[in-house]
Order: sequence, then structure tokens, then C-alpha cells
Amino acid sequence: PTASVNYQVTGINNFNCTTNGQQVVVVRTTPTLQIGTTKPLVCIGGASGLTVTSQGGACTYTWDANAGGVTSSVAVVNPLTSTIYSVIGTAANQCTAAGNYPVSVFIPSFAVNSPTSSCLGGTITLMASGANSYTWNGNQPFSQISVSPSTATFYLVSATSTSNQVNCISSNTVFVTIYSNPTITAVPSRTQICRGEFTDILCGGAVTYTLNTGLSGSIIPVNPNSNTIYTLTGTDQNGCTNTKTVQVRT
Repeated sequence: PTASVNYQVTGINNFNCTTNGQQVVVVRTTPTLQIGTTKPLVCIGGASGLTVTSQGGACTYTWDANAGGVTSSVAVVNPLTSTIYSVIGTAANQCTAAGNYPVSVFIPSFAVNSPTSSCLGGTITLMASGANSYTWNGNQPFSQISVSPSTATFYLVSATSTSNQVNCISSNTVFVTIYSNPTITAVPSRTQICRGEFTDILCGGAVTYTLNTGLSGSIIPVNPNSNTIYTLTGTDQNGCTNTKTVQVRT
């Protein structure tokens, strides 16, 4: 039954004798729960207050373990991931009702660029993207910065992302590796020659070499007509360069 009912019954035996009986079935009202929250969307670990009210006389409430098992009409939760919270309301007549309410967690993400290596004395641009605003190293409010570290260095960038008017902060680190510049050697096979003669510049300390004459190689021929100072540029396997001067006399 959906409401209290007085049921009547009549019994007849073999001698056609009758008797009557009745039974009252009482239907108690089941409470109806309404659940709301101050913040249906929060950052990771952010607080959201869940409140339950009822129609039909619920007077005690028990929240599930995710909400800490509290036994009040209000539960404050700090979800790390999107979670559905449950509560059971019990009326004075011992009838119960259950309700659920989801709290979503906004997990922001953003990207930082690569490469993250540079040669000693070089400049590298660090760039963040995918969020609304950024702060590098706690005091540089830009999406990108240019750095010239002398040693390997960690850089911290914090970003603020927005979803449905909820602002959440996340962070990332960038490790910049610094490569030493090569030590270039440039040795002429003969330091003094006659005009019109050739001598070779023997190159070392790097992978590729280019002389200021435009010639390249690990052994570069020259034939100056007068005392000449040549500049050799060497590039190593990391793309780092250095120079060395060498003089040839005539």
C-alpha cells in the first residue's frame, strides 16, 4: 500500500459458519532528500561544503566514508579527484532515504617548451602555454623568459588556469642543461713559409671546423702572401662553438 489501510477478512468453515477479522497496515512517510553544495567544481584538494535538507521529517543524516562519515546535515569535503558523495537520512519513524551528489575536480595542465639546453654563454627562451597566466621563479609574470645560466639550473613556473570561473594553480619545472664550449686547437704544419707556398692548419678539439677563408675540414690548407692571422671556428657534438686564432708568417 502507498497509504495506511485497514484490511478486512471473512472466514467460512465447513459448517458455513463465518467470522470476521481485520488488520491495519500503517504506511509511514519516507523522507525526501535535497542535496546542494557551495562549490560543485573545485581545484585539487579544494574545499566544498555539502548540505542536505529533507521533506518528510528526516532528522538524522549519515554521510559516506568519502565525506568522512560525518553525522550532520553539512559535510565539508576536499576531493583529489571527481567524487560522488552519498548520504542517508533517517526520519523519526525510522524510514530512510538516500541521496548522491557529485563534486568535480578541475585538474589544470599546461606545457613548457623544449629544447632545454644551451651552450655556455648562450641564451635560451623558456616558454609556457595552455593556461591563463604564468609566473616564472616567483617574480616574473610572463609566458616566456630568456635565461643565460652559467651552470645547469632548475626553473619553476606556476600557472593559473580557469574552468567555469574556478581558478586553479599548477606548477612545472624546467631543467636547463649547460654544455661547455669546446677548446679549439689550430696548429699550422709550418709556422713560416715562403710566399706562394702552402701550409696546413691542423684543427682539433671539436667535430667540425671552418676557417675565416671559408674553407672547412680538420686539415685546412692556406697560402698567404703576407703575415696573416687566421680565425678558426670549431663546433662540437652539442652544437657549441669556440674560436682560435693562428698566425702564419711569410
